[in-house]
Amino acid sequence: MVSEDGEIHVTHKTAYPYSEWKIEEIAEEVGLCFVEEVPFHKWDYEGYCNKKGSGNNRSKSFPVGECSTFKFMKKDPLATPQVYDTISSSSTSTPTYVKCLTDHKVSNLNIADDEIRVSQIS
Repeated sequence: MVSEDGEIHVTHKTAYPYSEWKIEEIAEEVGLCFVEEVPFHKWDYEGYCNKKGSGNNRSKSFPVGECSTFKFMKKDPLATPQVYDTISSSSTSTPTYVKCLTDHKVSNLNIADDEIRVSQIS
């Protein structure tokens, strides 16, 4: 990670069987906080060309299919519940979903299914 308050972005297939990898849980186990999931579209990235990571066909491309970019950041193990600063600078116009919180004022919270929906941060 480049900076202490930086993010890690992981683009991953979301259809079965890849959905069974549960990367959010893996990230939690190693001390990362799930910030948000956004749909991935390769046409948003001019020149994007994916490659296999290993094996005899490692230079070959593969169908991208349904994918999302999962965003994570480091947890502060000593923090009291509050929303991390980077959430407020999110470039998305839709509400951000966060699963771990760190003492900022947050308005418009809707709690459902163990997630907190943040639509405005002040």
